Amino acid sequence: MIVKPHENPDYQTFLTSQTRSSLVPDSLYLNLFPEHIFGAQNIMEFGCGRGYVSLLLAVQHRHTADFHIYACDYQEDLLDDFWKKKVSLGLNNVTPFFNPDRSLIAFPKWLPAIDHLIFSFSLSAVEDPYTVLTSVKKILSESGEVHIIDWQHNAKDKTIEKLFAPEHRLTHMILSQWLELTGYKVVESKTDYENVFYIRAEVFLA
Repeated sequence: MIVKPHENPDYQTFLTSQTRSSLVPDSLYLNLFPEHIFGAQNIMEFGCGRGYVSLLLAVQHRHTADFHIYACDYQEDLLDDFWKKKVSLGLNNVTPFFNPDRSLIAFPKWLPAIDHLIFSFSLSAVEDPYTVLTSVKKILSESGEVHIIDWQHNAKDKTIEKLFAPEHRLTHMILSQWLELTGYKVVESKTDYENVFYIRAEVFLA
């Protein structure tokens, strides 16, 4: 099941708007991966919507060798918009695909091992993030990392208040605990952004 705010067309429009980019700087995503990186990198965005983040990274790395982005969502109309933008930008390094249910994870067999998995305002979309975090470990490479960006529980922006009320938001503390309980180790944590928090975690190998 999907949390209701994510099915609100106004919220999806907001996530690709200039208002969103003023609240969540693009640099937060662009700094995840330096422009000049070495070695093959397979990136996946889980719950990509219209592809704001994936397209941002794909444009940044359009000339980076062996850098490919895979992006999934369960809303076909949003993926249609994503594909149109991808084609219009002439990008060959990003592949959107349909995932029928974000709570019951069943990834296609052609998907390669993922080096970096991004949840950008999408982990809060599912009713059972705990199950999702457990399930996605099977597609991560041995050195795979998870990156989570989501709304601060106390974010006070009026648009966020209206479209995504606090009772639907994940707290940084609870999410960090879930990561540890599902077999991850938090290696970076930032809560000093005004509206969002960022967590980077890796699979814990005992």
